[in-house]
Amino acid sequence: MKCPLVLLAAASLTLSLPALAQQQDRIDPHAGGGAGKVTTPPAVPESVVLTGYTDHTTWKAAVGSTTLITFESIADGTEINSELASFGISNVTGTSDFEVPPGPTTQWVTSSASLPFPMFIAGTLPSEPNFISNTLVFPGPAATGTMTFEFSSAHFAVGGFIADQTGLGDDILELFDASGASLGSVIIPGGGVLPNSFLGVTSDTEFWFAKFYSASGTDSWGLDDLEFDDGTIGTNYCIGAVNSVGPGATILASGSASVAANNLTLMSSPVPNDIGLFFVGPSQQQVPFGNGFLCVVTPIVRINPPASASGNMASRQVDLPTFGIVAGSHSFQYWYRDPAAMGAFFNLSDGVTILFTP
Repeated sequence: MKCPLVLLAAASLTLSLPALAQQQDRIDPHAGGGAGKVTTPPAVPESVVLTGYTDHTTWKAAVGSTTLITFESIADGTEINSELASFGISNVTGTSDFEVPPGPTTQWVTSSASLPFPMFIAGTLPSEPNFISNTLVFPGPAATGTMTFEFSSAHFAVGGFIADQTGLGDDILELFDASGASLGSVIIPGGGVLPNSFLGVTSDTEFWFAKFYSASGTDSWGLDDLEFDDGTIGTNYCIGAVNSVGPGATILASGSASVAANNLTLMSSPVPNDIGLFFVGPSQQQVPFGNGFLCVVTPIVRINPPASASGNMASRQVDLPTFGIVAGSHSFQYWYRDPAAMGAFFNLSDGVTILFTP
């Protein structure tokens, strides 16, 4: 049985991937035969869980810290292939069904002020005026087909706003592993229309390529505000009070926010090179405790065994089922001994809240 796909928006919509596969055909960007060539979606590995989002705020809450590309720092008319390397994207490629057999197109950053035709309503991009698309030559590819972003490191989340005035076909975001094998896709049925056109995904399996495209081979579209995880997840809050080795300890989480992935790692620094303990609770608070603040509401579950910090950093891998961590919101903090600071002889980091997916 294939994994479930959940599209999260203002009103949640749950779709099973097998049902989508039966109901939706899509363009195969590598197949011949010209515009309109369709095929069924590739099989999704049973071990892969993808969660799709149509609301940026909800996606961001699940992902945490991100790298954002608005394209505003790139001049109008710039051809793109390896020009995004400084952002962690080693290459950008595209294909179009307008070339027979379907072949590569070039990618360009374009200003909405210089569009040869009204692809979207001016002023509705999340960051005006620039966006990226396949070549806008008309007639011809005219910003149709696929755009694939190749990352220079593995990621677990990616998203962007589809720049389109009308959703002519399903908007699709497909992920691939380091070998180029498909990990599956998420779909907005009927396409997204600006400004409500966000399409994002989180994966429990690392990916190296992300491909955006429309099920309609004749749909002209672009992409704005491309965003992806920067290796950490969750949202920090509360205060890590001054300790004997620095201005206060911060807690960070890395890995995936998927419970099924079960690859969460917690880190805290700067902390004294002494014994400490990570713990988790159901929600946030900030009350004085020791030399700092308790940022997690009871009931609190200790994440054993204790951590022994070195290099003023503590870390611990967390087996989620062992500590009762299921899909939903959970808050984490680090408690540590600090005899050199006197007072209560212990302190705590700030807190981090992670919205876990199934």
